[in-house]
Order: sequence, then C-alpha cells, then structure tokens
Amino acid sequence: ALLVRCEGADFYHDFQLIFKDLSFRLSAGERILLTGANGSGKTTLLRILHGDFRPAWQSGVLEFENTLTHNARRELWQKVQLVAAAHFDYFLPDMTVIEVLASRLSGSIYEYESTLPESVAPVIQAFAVNALLERKFATLSEGEKTRVLLARAFLEAAPVYLIDEGFMALSDRFFSEALAY
Repeated sequence: ALLVRCEGADFYHDFQLIFKDLSFRLSAGERILLTGANGSGKTTLLRILHGDFRPAWQSGVLEFENTLTHNARRELWQKVQLVAAAHFDYFLPDMTVIEVLASRLSGSIYEYESTLPESVAPVIQAFAVNALLERKFATLSEGEKTRVLLARAFLEAAPVYLIDEGFMALSDRFFSEALAY
C-alpha cells in the first residue's frame, strides 16, 4: 500500500530552496537506505517524510495515505518515528530514561505516566536499557542515548521508522537488534 506520495514539490528552509521538483513514493514494507555526502539533503528528506516540511505554496503535492492519513502533525508523529542524534537535546534536561520512554506512549514530553506498562519489557530488554531507567537521559553516553531512542521508537508499533545516523554509535549486537525490529 502506498504511504507517501510526493510529486513535483519544491521545499524551502529559512527561505532557501532545498529541493526543487522533488518526486518520490514510499510504500508499506519497503526498507530504504539513503546515502550521500554530508550536506546533500538526507536528513532534510527524512524530515519531509516525518511531516516537518510542506511543499512551497502552489508547488507539487505531498500526501500521506492509508495508515499515515492524519489530521494533525502530532498524529503523524505517532505513526512516523524519527530517531536522530539531533534529538539527544530534544528532551527536558531533568528527564529520566523512564520519562523519555513514557513520553512516547503519551505523545508528549510534558505529560506522561511515571511508570511503564509490562508490555514494553521485551523492547527495553532487547536494547538493554533496564539498568538506565532511573538515570537522567542527558547524562548518558551517545551509544546509550541511541539505544534509548531506538527503544522509545519501538515501544509501540509504527507504520514507518526513520533512522538518521541512528546506528553510528551502536555496537554490532544492538545494531542487529534494531534491524530485527
């Protein structure tokens, strides 16, 4: 099933053209690897898929279809999970790992439960974040933060996962775990 359709769209960021006449399709079940030089637009393309950018006025179309249909960006962000090192600083400085994980389930970094349901235990174990749960997210190493963010993304199934250099700081073991999900 088709999930995202982009045709002939121009995208700007801070009044600078970043993509001209962009066209692509994303269907359910596809795994896509983006490669390219630094600054070539890989992260920006992922952010377009995340719903962070819209086409310029009267420029092409960007449609989210089937399971990605939504009325508000917040709905889309629950369906399209973006894991990026840029999100290391996204969370409030005093948030514990439990709170970072719980914020995925609530959809808000401001309102969430103080505990996690038992149903998420297999994901927490797979990414070995059990011992980190009470620690402040901000104090973790890059590898630990990456594991927490991957676990966070997989706590609830989503139709689309976008991982932006998310495997860079992972050991082979956790890289394999992430690919298994």
